[in-house]
Amino acid sequence: MKTTLAILTVVALAWMALLGHAAPATPNPMTNEGSPAVAAPGASSASRAFQDYTDAGAFAAAAGPLTTIAFTEVPVGTVLTNQYPGLTFTDGDDQTLSNSAFVNDGVGVVDGVDSSALMTVVFDQPILAVGVHFPGAARIAVYDVPGGTLLYQSAGFGGSGTGFFGGVVSTVTPFTAVVIVDWFAAPGYYDDLVYGEPVPVELTTFTVE
Repeated sequence: MKTTLAILTVVALAWMALLGHAAPATPNPMTNEGSPAVAAPGASSASRAFQDYTDAGAFAAAAGPLTTIAFTEVPVGTVLTNQYPGLTFTDGDDQTLSNSAFVNDGVGVVDGVDSSALMTVVFDQPILAVGVHFPGAARIAVYDVPGGTLLYQSAGFGGSGTGFFGGVVSTVTPFTAVVIVDWFAAPGYYDDLVYGEPVPVELTTFTVE
């Protein structure tokens, strides 16, 4: 019986090849390639004060001066917390790794290993722009403060493949907390993180008579 099943499998694969159909691919958890197609979600909290970008150049033009975290600055295998001045990775399970799917430099971060995996970044000062280079899929949500009000949630960026970019720029409202998640399938993988300059804190002068 086992010999018969093996022969049938070989015959089926050969027949698929003759018909021009490739054998089913093993899904790649980093790039989502080989996985069933899933429609990207639209923005769930649309606002005129926020704009999504899928082109890194257009994002940079709108955001102004940027800081880039390539994750090459720390050893592979590092669990991210406060290694980078001005921000904190607060989840405690975001870990750097090396993989060719990170097309910018071969090093990126995985945001955990379970179905609730996400990457939370809290900035010391408010910013107006944040973006991420990634394989697979990503979605960005921004909050006024950690655990505070959801100000905006982007559309679903990417889907299946590598070399994607997704970014959000606010024209009015600054934010200090960012949550990035793979909307297609957990965990998420991120190549580089980019963000805008801190928003200056305006000092108000009161005249006491």
